[in-house]
Amino acid sequence: MQAWRLERLAAAIAHHVGSWRFLIIQTVLVMIWIALNVFAVVSGWDPYPFVLLNLLFSVQAAYTGPVLLLSQVLVVAAVARAGLRQHG
Repeated sequence: MQAWRLERLAAAIAHHVGSWRFLIIQTVLVMIWIALNVFAVVSGWDPYPFVLLNLLFSVQAAYTGPVLLLSQVLVVAAVARAGLRQHG
């Protein structure tokens, strides 16, 4: 993939992850996950203390953190370029 496509992908992911919609959907999914496991509706594939759920959060954080940082770096670079065009 070309660099600009990766930059656009990082910006799109950062925009989505930083939204209220994402937080609400994730909260609802976590509540469903916990309810299904506590009440053993689906044979409790991840019983308390929800080790698999914690693993999924760790993987999500491992990928989300760097993507958000990359997106911020790209925004700072774009602002710097815009500032140079205005004052250069």
